Amino acid sequence: MGDNPINPVIRSATFEGDGGMAVSESVGYHDAMEGQHKDSGDDSAVVEGVAQKAMRIVLRSRAMVIFLLLFLFIATAFLIGRSILLQTTGSLILAVSTGLPFVFLFVSLLNALRSHSRFIDGVPLREEERQKIADIAEASSSRIRPETAADSFDELLGEPTANLDRITVVPEFNAAVVQIPRWSILGGYRNQMVFGLPFLQAVSLPEFRASLSQEIFLFFGGGDANAAWVWRTRDTWERFLNRIAKSKSLGSLVLRVLVGSAGERLLDILNPACRELVFKADQFAVSVENDEQVASALARIEVVALQYDKAWETFSASEVPTESGSSACDHFAEVMRESYSEFDAQTWLGKSLLRRSDSSDPFPSLVERLEGIDSAPGIPVVEAAERGEFSILPAIPPVPSDRAAVTQLFSGEQVRKISDSFRPEWFDLSDAHWKLQHPAVKQARGVTQ
Repeated sequence: MGDNPINPVIRSATFEGDGGMAVSESVGYHDAMEGQHKDSGDDSAVVEGVAQKAMRIVLRSRAMVIFLLLFLFIATAFLIGRSILLQTTGSLILAVSTGLPFVFLFVSLLNALRSHSRFIDGVPLREEERQKIADIAEASSSRIRPETAADSFDELLGEPTANLDRITVVPEFNAAVVQIPRWSILGGYRNQMVFGLPFLQAVSLPEFRASLSQEIFLFFGGGDANAAWVWRTRDTWERFLNRIAKSKSLGSLVLRVLVGSAGERLLDILNPACRELVFKADQFAVSVENDEQVASALARIEVVALQYDKAWETFSASEVPTESGSSACDHFAEVMRESYSEFDAQTWLGKSLLRRSDSSDPFPSLVERLEGIDSAPGIPVVEAAERGEFSILPAIPPVPSDRAAVTQLFSGEQVRKISDSFRPEWFDLSDAHWKLQHPAVKQARGVTQ
């Protein structure tokens, strides 16, 4: 099966007994949507309408935050200025006592906006590794809109001093190109490309290229400026709302009251458009690689993400070895290897195949995405999953270490440096983050214990 256990293994899998079915046709869970994300034609007008509607919400939210900041600043300046003009001790004391709450709230708001605008922590790549990623990304971006590919790509990567502020490796299972605003929802955007070391270890180089091409397509909106704005805005606001929901600071509380409801409405507007963009990104990835590599990447990422959850549960309950030469990353990699079993892989695949989504979910389910690239699982596979007979599903084997993307992209020395840089303290923070996120992630994937 090599690196492609999904297509055609799942699409053409045949089972004998318990129904005696041996077919390889696709399952049409979403026949009503057929053509919607395969032959959508020119939907730029629809996307433009969504962008205009969303922009009004964004501008109103920004105006409310700016107005509050200006009000606090002017009120503080007025109180201080008035006390100076009166030149009395009593007026100065009154101004200070009255103005302090305004100053405190003003500073708290600024800190809240800034604290939600930090780069994702990780290890920045050296120029050599950066260039390898750049070459892969350029091959993808040149297919989005050939006549403007060079300009678009220069905006993202280009030379080492170009506008992609960071390419970072993190110890989480992740891969994305994200927009990091300097002032949260107020703007001042920077770009960051993030790859998780576990992700790079889990996928093959062709699967990595397929995943990166999807991210490039989404970030550029497939060459449509409105679609790009829609995708980046949804991602920015989703992260912003998640962060202020978890923060206990006064500034975050004020932001939740001020723009929280507007942000939820904004996501409701943007999610369906982003969902369709994901389907198009999958199709674009097929044009960069092929349907087998894209299907393999989609299924493997779903399975390994669940394996990652299981590994975190084990890692959280264990102690990182302290002997010389051992790192937290080494220990977690060992836990990841030990957490894999063929039956678990079959079970994880079965649960992923059973997950469904609707238009409110910007990320379609695995079955829907496989259908979108004409690689839907065969009827026997889905029926086996529905019956809970996970043991007869195909197991997705781990990618051999010598064929993993991390081995192809980085030298052994660099991988060791990256691993060593992820100190136990970093994993402690990641562990705390995982414990907060895990229930929501499981619910989003439809995974039950």
